Amino acid sequence: EGINVMKINTKREHHAFETFIEAGEFYWFTEMGYNGLYKIDKNTMLAEFVGCFEGEKDTNRLFLDIVRCENKLVFVPFKANAIAIYDIDADRFSKIEIKESFANKGLVSYNSDCKCSFATVYNEIVYIFPVTYPAIIKLNMESYQIEYLKKPILELRNWNIGKEGSYFRKGSKLNVPIVVWCNAICS
Repeated sequence: EGINVMKINTKREHHAFETFIEAGEFYWFTEMGYNGLYKIDKNTMLAEFVGCFEGEKDTNRLFLDIVRCENKLVFVPFKANAIAIYDIDADRFSKIEIKESFANKGLVSYNSDCKCSFATVYNEIVYIFPVTYPAIIKLNMESYQIEYLKKPILELRNWNIGKEGSYFRKGSKLNVPIVVWCNAICS
C-alpha cells in the first residue's frame, strides 16, 4: 500500500527517509535529502510535514537514528550540530548542543559530518554512540544534562581502530544493559 503525501507545507511530493520510528498514532521520519521532520498517520497513510530542525543546515543525512523516551523523540546527530528533541505532546522542537572542544582528541579522525550513528534508551537515559565523535554521549531525559563517556572509547585503543576507522556503526537496542559492537579496521 502506498503512502499519500499531503501537499500542504511539503517541499516535494516524494520522500526518502533516513530515520523511522513508530510512536502513538503516527510513524515519524526525518527526510534523507534535507532538513525536515514528517509524520505519517497510521490510519490514512498520509504524510504531513511537521517542521525543520532549528539552527541546522538544509542538507542531507542530518540524523541517523531516532529513539523515543516517554513523549519525546530524540534524534541522533550525524551531520547535525546538536542532538534534536521533539516533544510530541507539546508539538515543540528543542536541541542540546554537543561539545566540539575535545573533538580531535580521539583515537580516530573526527569528522563533523559523521558524528554519531545510533542510540538506545535505558531507565530514562539516552546513550548515543559515536562514529567519529570521541565519546559516548549520555543524555538524562529528565534534566537534559549531558555526560561525555570518554573512557569506553579510550579502552578501544587496543583494537587497532586506526585514525581512518570509526567507533560504532550499528548496535543492539535492548532494554537491558547495552550491547554494542565496534567497527574497527583490522590489520
